[in-house]
Formats: sequence, C-alpha cells, structure tokens
Amino acid sequence: APAFPATEDGKRDVPEDASGGDAIGDPVAANDVNFDALTYSLSGTDVASFEIDASSGQLRLASGVSLDFEGKKSYRVTVSVSDSADQNDDPDDVIDDTINVVVSVTNVNEAPVVSGNTSSSIAENSSAAVATYTAADPERDALEWSVNSNDFWISSRGQLHFASPPDYEDGNTSFSIRVTATDPEGLEGHLDVTVTVTDVEEAGVLTISPPRGWPNTRFDTVFSDDDGNVTGESWQWARSTNRSSWNDIAGATSRSYTAGADDVGSYLRVSVEYSDRRGGNKSASAVLGARIGESGNRPSSNTAPAFDEAEVPRSVGQGAQAGRSVGPPVKAKDPDSDDILTYTLSGPDADNFEIDPETGQIRTKAVLDPDVQETHTVTVDVDDGFDSTYDPSDATDDSVTVIITVARSSTSSFGGGGFFGAVGGGGPSGPQASDIDFEWNVERDIEPLAAPNGEPTGLWGDGEVLWVANNSSGAGDAIYAYELESHERLEEREFELDETNRAPRGIWSDGQGVAWVSDSGQDQLFAYDLATGERVEGRDLELTRRNRDARGIWSDGVTMWVLDGGKNSLFAYDLASAGLIAEYVLAPANSDPRGVWSDGVSVWVSDDFAKRLFAYRLPLLAEGEQTADGERPELDRVHDEEFTELTGAGNLSPRGIWSDGDVMYVADSTDDRIYTYNMPDAIDARLASLTLEGVAIGAFDPDQPDYTGLAGDGVTETTVAAEPVQDGATVAIVPADADEEAEGHQVSLAGVDEIAVTVTSADVSRERVYRVALADARPSASCLRGAVNIGFSLVVFEGGSVDDLAVCAEARHLTTSTRSASAMRPSPDGSRAPPAPPGGACGRSAVRFTSRVMRWPVSSCWQDSRPTSSRPGTSRSPTKVSWARASRWESTGSPIQSPRRLPEPGHRGKAPPSSVERSASCLSGACPSL
Repeated sequence: APAFPATEDGKRDVPEDASGGDAIGDPVAANDVNFDALTYSLSGTDVASFEIDASSGQLRLASGVSLDFEGKKSYRVTVSVSDSADQNDDPDDVIDDTINVVVSVTNVNEAPVVSGNTSSSIAENSSAAVATYTAADPERDALEWSVNSNDFWISSRGQLHFASPPDYEDGNTSFSIRVTATDPEGLEGHLDVTVTVTDVEEAGVLTISPPRGWPNTRFDTVFSDDDGNVTGESWQWARSTNRSSWNDIAGATSRSYTAGADDVGSYLRVSVEYSDRRGGNKSASAVLGARIGESGNRPSSNTAPAFDEAEVPRSVGQGAQAGRSVGPPVKAKDPDSDDILTYTLSGPDADNFEIDPETGQIRTKAVLDPDVQETHTVTVDVDDGFDSTYDPSDATDDSVTVIITVARSSTSSFGGGGFFGAVGGGGPSGPQASDIDFEWNVERDIEPLAAPNGEPTGLWGDGEVLWVANNSSGAGDAIYAYELESHERLEEREFELDETNRAPRGIWSDGQGVAWVSDSGQDQLFAYDLATGERVEGRDLELTRRNRDARGIWSDGVTMWVLDGGKNSLFAYDLASAGLIAEYVLAPANSDPRGVWSDGVSVWVSDDFAKRLFAYRLPLLAEGEQTADGERPELDRVHDEEFTELTGAGNLSPRGIWSDGDVMYVADSTDDRIYTYNMPDAIDARLASLTLEGVAIGAFDPDQPDYTGLAGDGVTETTVAAEPVQDGATVAIVPADADEEAEGHQVSLAGVDEIAVTVTSADVSRERVYRVALADARPSASCLRGAVNIGFSLVVFEGGSVDDLAVCAEARHLTTSTRSASAMRPSPDGSRAPPAPPGGACGRSAVRFTSRVMRWPVSSCWQDSRPTSSRPGTSRSPTKVSWARASRWESTGSPIQSPRRLPEPGHRGKAPPSSVERSASCLSGACPSL
C-alpha cells in the first residue's frame, strides 16, 4: 500500500497575494513500491480554501479565495492517498495513508490605503486644516505623507493645510490635488481630492497717523477692504475720555481731522460706512492710541527710536502653520516714553511673514520648508510718527535685519516633493498616556478642535465647559466652547468678538456672567456677557500704557493679572477700579509669555520661545500697594513646579493655559489641539468627598468650598467623613471629635452653627477650607437667593421687613448692624464703597451684614416690581435686590476655587488675614425693578 515518506513534514508556505489555482509548494506525494496509480483527496478544517490534484498530490489555492497574512496566518488540511486496490489487487476504496498539512501564509508588503474627504471646502484667509486623512497599512509600517501641489502642506497626522492662507479674490478658488501615503518600500496609496475656497466677508482695515497728537495736529487715515470695489464712503470722527462712550464731533466728516482744544484729554475715533463688492452697510473704525495732549505739553524735540543691533536672529519650526510667532518681538527703544512706535516689514522674504505693527511680533504667513530654504531675511522698520520737532512724519527712523532660521522637526511634511514626515500606518501606536506629575496626560487632550477654531489663544473653564479664544488670521475672531467631559463642541455657548477686539490673547470670567478678553493691540480688556456674547462696555478695564501688548489674563476675583509680551511683565490691577497695583518682571528666559493661570499660590506662565510653563509664587499684594517709579520687582521663580515636557508632546506653540486641579490645559496655536499635563499631587489640597451622616448638604463638588447643611428630623449629632483627593494630604475637622471612642469624627449639632474641614496639601504649601453652615428653625439660607459673589452680583430676598431680611442674613451666617448710607465712604486705608445700584441712591438708612469671606460694602435695596395683589385676597411681599462688589483672600465665587496660601517666612507682602469680612448693606428707597 502507498505511504507518505518520513521526509514529508506536511508544511507548506503560500504568499498572501496568491491567486486561485496557484500551486502551493511541492506536491504532497506518497511512495508506492508497486508503482500503482495513486489517488489523492483533501479533507480537514480548511478544506474549502484549497484544491488538490488527484493524480499528483499538488495543493493549490481554491478559486475565489483571498489570503490575508494580517487576518489568518495558517490553514490546516488532511491529504489522503489510495491505490484503489487491496492486498490481493482487488478493487477497493480504502484510504491507505493520510498526512496532516499546515499551510502557512507569508506576509507580502501591501500598499497603504488612504481614506478621507475627497471634496472639501475652506473659507479664504483660514490656516485651519482643510481636512484630515488616514492611511491604513496592513504591515503597520511608518508612512510618509505628501501632496502633489506646492500650494498645500500635509502634516504627519494627515492634516491637510494650504501652504499659505488662500485668498478668494486671487481668482483661483478650486484645486485638484492628490494626497499620498508611502511605506518604506515605496508602495503608495493615493486619494484624489478637490478643495474649494469660499468667499467670506472681510472687514475693512482703518489706520490713523500720526499715532498721537495735540491741538492743531492733523490726523490722516488709510483705509482698505480686501473685498474690493469700495464706494459710498461716509466718515465721522468722535471723541471719548474712556473709549467706551463716544460723542460725534460736529463737522468732522472727512477722512482727515485736525484736533482742537475740545479734544484735549480725549481719545479720537474715526469711523467709515461704505459699500463693497459684497454689498452695503459696511463699517470700519480706528481709535487713536493716546489721548490728545495739552498744547503746553507738546515736546519741542523728538528723539527717534532705535534698535540695539543691526542684525538679530530668530527661528521658527519647519512646517509651521500661518500665524505662528517667530521668536520674541523685535523691539526698538525710544527715549521718549510716551511715543507710540509702529513696525513694518520689508526685505527679500517679507512675503512669507507679517509683523504686528504695534508690538513688533513677526509671524509666519506661509508654511516653511527647510529643504527649500533654510534661512529667510527680512527687515523690520520702526517709526514714531514724527520728525525731530514733532511734526507728523511717516519716515523710517531705524531698521534692523532679521535672519530667520527654519528649524527641522519630524512632525510635518511639505507638499511637492519637499520634506516628509513619518507616521505609523494603521496601527494603534500613538502617544502613551502618563499619570506622572507634569507629564503629558494625553487622555484628557481636546482634539481636533472645531475647524474655525484653528488658532486658539486664551483658555478659561468653569469645571464643565472650556472656553477657547481664537485669533483668526482672517475673519472669525471668536470665543469657542467645549464640554470638558465629552470634548464635544458647544456652539450655543460661543460668541463672536467685537470688531475692535481683533487680537484676542486671553480670557477670564468671574463665573457670574461677565467674561473679559485681552487684546495685544489695545490697552484695555473687553467685557462680554458670557451667556449672550453681548458687549458689557461698562465693565471694560483700561490698562496702563505700558501694558499695551496684553496677553494672558487671570483673576482671583479681586486682582486682575495681565501678561505683557512687550515688557515681559505681569501687571496687577484692582478688578473693581482697574487701578494699577504693581508690575512684576518675569524671568529672563520667559521672554515670550503667552498664557497665565494661578491656583492662588503659584502662578504659571506659558512661553512660546522656551516651550515650557514657568512657575512663580503669586505675590501677596498689600492693599493699595503701588509700583515705585522705575522699580519693577521680580517674581520669585519656583523651578520644581514648572512644566517642561511640552516639546516632547509636540506642543510647540503653547498659548493659553487653565487648570481644573487635575490637569493643566495648554492650547497650541498650530496643532489643532489642547494638550493636558498632570498637575502635581503634592500641591493638591482638595477633598474628594464630604458627607455628614443625617445632614443633607447637596451634591459635593471638590471646587466648591461652602455648603448649607439641613439636619434630618431628630438628628442631633453627625459623623463627618472627609476624604482628600490625594493620600498625602491631611484633614482637620472643627468642631473637634466629640467621641473619640466611636468610629469616625463625631459632632454634636447642639449649638453648632458651622462645621469646617481644612485640607492641607502633602507638601504643606496649600490649604483649602470647606464649610458647612448648619441651618436651624430660622428662615433657610435660600431666603436670600444667589450668592454675593466676586464682582457685581444680583441677590434676591423675598420676605417682609428689614428685620426679616436681617434674620435671613443671619441664616447665612452674617452678623448685622445698622448704619447710615452716608457712612459708606472711603476708609483711611483707601478701600471704597461700591457705586450705588443702578437707578441712583436707595435712601439713607441701612442694615449692614458681615461675613467671613468678603470685605466690600454691598449696596442693596428693595422694590416691589409686581402688582400688590395677583388675585383677590392675596398680596405679595416686596422683592429685595442687592448689588455687590467684593474682595477676597479665599475664593468664594469662581467655579474653580483657589486654596489659601500658608505663610511663607520672609515672603514679601502681608500675609492674608485669618478671616476677611464681607459687608452688605440694605438701603431703602427707589430702585430699579427686577
């Protein structure tokens, strides 16, 4: 009988690209000493995938079967043989021998497959990604991206951009291109793409020269509108002392204007209404950078500004998106401190860059490729708008040559055969999440951002929503919003910025309705209604002239801190009055500051040039402290609290920062992403949970310090359970444990108004206090609806008499005393009562309330704004309305609360008081209705 030889191991190989009918290795042949004709057959698990030649034993791939190494690497079949006769040579169908055969599929390199949108559109002037493409490579090879047009650039993540922002008015509005992913062996995957450029409304640009003046100074304007075909121009000049309310100047209706005596002490604004190619009802305006000076104060001689060097170096990473900063600003010095300098750009490579005319900050206009051109030369010119006798002049005062080097990186690829970047194909490989302090968290990152949010700057969040300021290279300056948990965009929470707020850099809100947005081209913070996006001009904050390059902002509700990129300083203002308190100098290495955030103890500042977050101790400001002339104290740097991993994460253009206590969010202006980094555990002084057995306090939030507790019927004692977020933190509870023998911290409720839980961080640098105010039979705390928070707040009381209001206030743990309204005047230490409520004074008698957390009087009054009776036999009590302006050492109003700083030996400034008072006054009289 036939038999398979011992040398037959039953192993065969087949390439994954084999076709149906292809032979698989040598025949699986048996030996027969009688040389009978043999018949082979096939069975087994994978018999359907193969065929066998019945006479030779040759295995073949079955017709219609496709192999995939990545899907299945081996197959198993059984080969049988028979000579169709028994030992007497009589015919039979008995199987004489079998052998198990394993067919192994061998890998064959396959081309990647590119997928994504084949028809995309993008608004003109945008440098956001046109679309994002993915490439699936069966071998998971590192792939190189390219695009066959020099008008485009594609990143290592497959994000397609225009090499420079497109202009609809140029006439070329449709592009047919091919996106390619290439593996190491040169196999390519292609996708043909059509990109359409759409037209957008482009705001007119209006400038005034000279930048400042006196009576008899003639001001001229330059106006342009990229939409073209401007007609029907109508001009109007106006004046204002505060740049919030403007009064038209009679007869000043041409594009030029000569200042008069009535303009002294005022800013000038010129506005033009016109029609362009897209239609009518268009307008543009410009505001003079300084108030008109008095004739007698006009200097007789002018010293021109000058650069310190004839040539300066700058660098920028290759593949940079348009609008990226090229190193720190190029600054000239002017001995005349009140002069306003204007910077312009020229030179052989000026078309690739732009410059901020007010700050000297150079930015990219095109994606840069070091393989095409590694260095670029531009010239920065400066002038102060006047000649040597202070007559207006637009002549250049000085120039400096700037050599810009394009640094290589492996994170992007340029189209048209230029630089290629590598990215893993098809596999799950990517950045690894970390839970180590200061390292890249990855999992909390928000990406990709919404398409129009391609140039993020400032950040602010309330624990649930993150608001992101966007400074578009074209139209589209706005505030975008994202849910922190899901990262979903919340379009209903977004709003556009005022047309004069064209360079937004930072955002901060009091969490109670007002958001402030900085502008690097204007010395003011713009105020908006956070819910509606409407301007709240009465809450604008005017900054000092030195703080004209305003960037990131942050406040504790008392002091507004404002970064300045030109001065490399951190300015402190009183939030209530906008009065300058102090100016602090950043570290020399922190030369390009962008975003700022503080936990109330340390303050972090992002830096675009250094690619890191610098850390400093937040100064403890003495009330009324002012900067001495020429003296700028330095901030105390905290090296071991700095974030230094940004470069490794690819966060190469850091901008705004904000933290929820767990991670630090860092916006990137060119990467379509908000990065996250782990906050250090040792400085965390938050509670993870707080419960009082038998006492309802509502939902606990680690960032909310104050609660009202309501004991259940018959509950006379409670067990307090408080768990810190970090194991190393310590917890102290007041009152003390009433029964140390019992499990847990026992508190008898008899005579107890408040339970306080103090958490101290593991490094003993921070302390946070949580308080539960225990309600009793008196009116509940809800009788005074709405907390008296930082800034202006509206507090509503619905009750009866002033005595009832006093009882309600005491339920909020406020003490009362009566005083006259006339006594609410500035105190000797310079503190002030707030302005009267809208509608004027409310009367002469007052009830004064004091609590632990705030120290400004709160003007309050009541008026019944509804009918006395809503139906026969019923009546309504008057409604009490309180307006508050407050100050604090311990945060009480912001969604993200600041810990209290523990005293530091030798630290400048006075330590915070153990308790800071809040005052509230209820005044009777006429008030606006609700």
